[in-house]
Amino acid sequence: MAARVRSYRPGLPLELTMVHDNPVSTLAVASTHACVTVIGSHRRGVIAAGFFGSTARDVALDLRAPVVIVP
Repeated sequence: MAARVRSYRPGLPLELTMVHDNPVSTLAVASTHACVTVIGSHRRGVIAAGFFGSTARDVALDLRAPVVIVP
């Protein structure tokens, strides 16, 4: 996905971070330094996922940076 974003917007600053930890607490800490937080979904569909997955649901209102949820 990062390669796709970079191909469309080569000058856009994009930082990727992989962390093996609780996703909600990790995103909460990372969002304090972010302009925007992007979270992927499991592509289960709106009905099956209950609109958002559990991580997205848990962080959507709590993060300091705006949250974008992509399929």
